[in-house]
Amino acid sequence: LQAFRRAGFDVLGLVHEPTAAAIEYAHLHPRFIQKAPRHVLVYDLGGGTFDASVVRVEAEQIQVLVSNGLERLGGDDFDQVMLELALEKAGIPSEQVPEELFPILLMRCKDLKEAIRGTTKKWYLDLEELGCEDIPLYTAEYYDRCQPLVEKTIRKTDEVIEAAGLEALGSINALLLAGGGSQLPLVRRALKALVGRRLKSAPQPFATTAVGLAVHADLASSRPVFDRLSRHFGVWRESDAGRVRIFDTLFSRGTPLPSRGQKPLERVRYYHPAHNVGHFQFEECTGVSANGRQLEHSTAWNKILFPFDAKLGPNEPLENLPVERSEHFSDCLATERYLCDERGIITVEISRDTPPLERKYMLYR
Repeated sequence: LQAFRRAGFDVLGLVHEPTAAAIEYAHLHPRFIQKAPRHVLVYDLGGGTFDASVVRVEAEQIQVLVSNGLERLGGDDFDQVMLELALEKAGIPSEQVPEELFPILLMRCKDLKEAIRGTTKKWYLDLEELGCEDIPLYTAEYYDRCQPLVEKTIRKTDEVIEAAGLEALGSINALLLAGGGSQLPLVRRALKALVGRRLKSAPQPFATTAVGLAVHADLASSRPVFDRLSRHFGVWRESDAGRVRIFDTLFSRGTPLPSRGQKPLERVRYYHPAHNVGHFQFEECTGVSANGRQLEHSTAWNKILFPFDAKLGPNEPLENLPVERSEHFSDCLATERYLCDERGIITVEISRDTPPLERKYMLYR
């Protein structure tokens, strides 16, 4: 968001990719949604991440019911599997491959993966840079290696369907496949086993999110989108006098985002600090353990340092300052005020009362 603004663009908003796919569906099937609301299941297997959503599509609005995913599973992992299989067949340990060659070889695997069709039985991967040409690869062995990855996405998709309260699959009217990874026949086969053969997929999976974004930019005022947070977001706190760390969930996964014009979501924390410098470590994740000590599929956001010690001025460099724990710092009152707007952009205002100091930060991955 900051990059586009600095480049001179007027940012209209941000939309999750699965939501954009549902917007394209509504644009392509206006007669269907005029008759009755439609429930769309979006399976989005992109390059580095996987997302699944159930979206309720109506003529007047689009509402995300449930959204979940896997932060570190995507089409890139399938490319990696193919390269590892080829290297194994060629008898070349991966540690012997020059680092600068990996991007070239993985891109070659990506092109071959996207060319696989239902009738493909065998193909060749050229490793000429490593002195090996035309390494034969077979569909059966490749699918066998990829099966665990696909099963993870299917389990997450099944969870989304159940969480949406649509256990009867007859309530789902369309299946939208987005992202290049979704075109692998192995993926389609697994989805058919889950949701049935009668469901139709998006006509252009590689372009469905781009089309949806363009449509939304034109029709956002006449057909608003009610989105939800697809991940938990929070910050790590100390507990038990610093002996353990606990994850403080500030905005839970599935929280409805405010519509345009509504007030942002707000979370406030008040406390007496225990350290001279506040070291805030933010993360998002798909799940949090009951004791708050472990996260599932987490991704770190930016870190923030804030001076709580009254001796530290507003321009004091904090990066190399030792973090000290003392009861002395508890004399001041600290406030954290988090805001989440309709685009899912989260900001925080951190302040202390003695002496007064307040700073505002935009949080990002």
